[in-house]
Amino acid sequence: MIGNQYSSAQLTGPTNGVFNISTTGLRITDISDGTSNTFATGERPPSYDLYWGWWSGSDFDCLLSVQQWYAFDGGCTWPGTFRAPTPAELSGQACNGGSNHFWSFHNTGSNWLLCDGSVRFMSFSVAASVPIAMGSAIGGEVVTGNY
Repeated sequence: MIGNQYSSAQLTGPTNGVFNISTTGLRITDISDGTSNTFATGERPPSYDLYWGWWSGSDFDCLLSVQQWYAFDGGCTWPGTFRAPTPAELSGQACNGGSNHFWSFHNTGSNWLLCDGSVRFMSFSVAASVPIAMGSAIGGEVVTGNY
């Protein structure tokens, strides 16, 4: 999970999420936003062509950002943010199946692993600011309430 909003940082680091292209990541004690308020990772099915989205791939593929500013496929919506997939994405006609954003095959949202080890379900209708804040480990954002 990368929190940074700039494509140059997403490709080369440093970023403000718990995983980082340019380092080995953060220690639990470095997460100043709190481990129960910080995403470790979320759901994203593999790309429609089954090429992108596998953990055995590269950092550029597996460390997807909550605001993804690059993709290796055309037809993507920018920025790539957490949302329900479009019919064109589900059919593989756009963005290689939604390869530049977090989403799931669940009808109403997806699961997220937090840095405290818990898993929470987040609705696709959540405000865009919530996953963006929770993607940062050291930004000072604290998310409260139900999402």
